[in-house]
Amino acid sequence: MDHHQVVEVNMKAEESGPHNPHNNAFYAEETILRSELEAQRDCNSRTNRHWLVQLYFLHGPFFVIIVLLDHPPSVWLLKQN
Repeated sequence: MDHHQVVEVNMKAEESGPHNPHNNAFYAEETILRSELEAQRDCNSRTNRHWLVQLYFLHGPFFVIIVLLDHPPSVWLLKQN
C-alpha cells in the first residue's frame, strides 16, 4: 500500500484557564487537505502555517512513514503484527 497526503499545520494559542495559568501554551492544529481546490491557501506567519507531505508505504515487514518538510525528512519504521 502506497499512500501520501498533505497536512496543513497552524499553531493556536491555548485559552486561559487553570490548565494554562501563565497564558503561554500553544498547540498545533492539523488539517488533512484532500484536494488541490481545498488546499488553496496563503502563507500565514501569525499562525506559523506550514505544510507536511506524508508518505506511507510497506517495506518488507515494516510500515514506513516519511514526513517531508524544508528540513531533512523524518522517517518512522513501524513493524507490522
